[in-house]
Amino acid sequence: MASLLRSRPHIVRHGHRAFSTSETRSVSLQWDKNDPQALADTLPAYPYGPTRWYKQSRHGLYGGQRIQAGNNVGETFEVKTRRTWHPSVFTRKLFSKSLNRRVQVRVTARTLRTIDKLGGLDEYLLGEKQARIKELGESGWWLRWAIMQTDAVKARFAAERARLGLPAAELVESTMEEATEAEAAHAAEQGEVIEMDEAFQLEETPDLPPLKFRVGPRQHVMLTSLGWIRTRPSEEYKASKIVQAENEWKTDRRRQLQEEWLPKQLAAYENVLRANTPNIMAGVAKQQYEEDMALYEQELADREAAAAAESKVAEARARDPPASEEEIAKIMEDVPNISEMTFSEPPQLVEYETLSEEQIQELLTLQRSKLNDRIKTIVRDQSAERLRVQQARKEKSAMKKAEKRGVAHEPVEN
Repeated sequence: MASLLRSRPHIVRHGHRAFSTSETRSVSLQWDKNDPQALADTLPAYPYGPTRWYKQSRHGLYGGQRIQAGNNVGETFEVKTRRTWHPSVFTRKLFSKSLNRRVQVRVTARTLRTIDKLGGLDEYLLGEKQARIKELGESGWWLRWAIMQTDAVKARFAAERARLGLPAAELVESTMEEATEAEAAHAAEQGEVIEMDEAFQLEETPDLPPLKFRVGPRQHVMLTSLGWIRTRPSEEYKASKIVQAENEWKTDRRRQLQEEWLPKQLAAYENVLRANTPNIMAGVAKQQYEEDMALYEQELADREAAAAAESKVAEARARDPPASEEEIAKIMEDVPNISEMTFSEPPQLVEYETLSEEQIQELLTLQRSKLNDRIKTIVRDQSAERLRVQQARKEKSAMKKAEKRGVAHEPVEN
């Protein structure tokens, strides 16, 4: 029954209520994943308790069968050898009339024969004798409760009540409520009546989804006010799940690269730094010299521009009439400030013998930044490739479906 009662993101919204004004409590059909108190309030407890021996039987309709032990007896000398017999268990899709669909369930050969003799799965589950209830086990008990929520079984019970001359279920509930009110009135006569205010309320989530449980691969039914109906995820829900899965994959992939790939790359880079110090230092010195030389040449050009501007200003002031201050300011507008020059002489190529620890850490920090940028690029490219493969699979699936139906294929939109 594990496949039948597999956990799903939707949870139950039906069951026994503490008060008539309180909302129904919610719980999923996988009982070991839920709060025990909520489970007890929602579903009736199995009268024979949890399975204590051969615990696999709690996941299917085993009919009370367990592993049996015995002996193999030799024909000649009657030598006894211990052995065991396991139940013959199958996974079958049995049709439920009340649910109007097939239900995938694990069932033994003996139970399967009993179901065939009785005329179907519903007849087997709705058996009233003590032996049948004991055979059902926990999974059978839960499946029995599920089919008892359908309109077909409710109508069957109502017809049986009418045939036996019993009052309807609604009348029984109203009688119980009247009895409760009478008990409250009697208690009020005996003592002081305590008024209930709005502070005494049960905390319930108002927007909980209804109960769902699995009847087959990718097939589920949902309990609503109209009974058990088949349910499918909406297009918005599927799109949101796809986006969520893609974001989770990106996060996990980025974390994996940062935890596994990045340390290896940094360690390899550090080994290269320490092993090839002379070559690296020569390259570093040459790069520094080229940068300083480019800066020195730029400063020379700035000096020449400043000298040319000063000569223009002198000519403008020497002419008749002399230039105004606005014209002089316009000439000096784009002239660089030569007082902030760095080099007074041409730079020299300096050769370093080794890298200091500070220089190594600085280079490692720079390399880490570059690798982090590369990780973002890798994840983005891999995500695009994943989407391309998914789109190709979707296109191929649509083509196959179109060929089966004999219609023209339309390209699948992203």
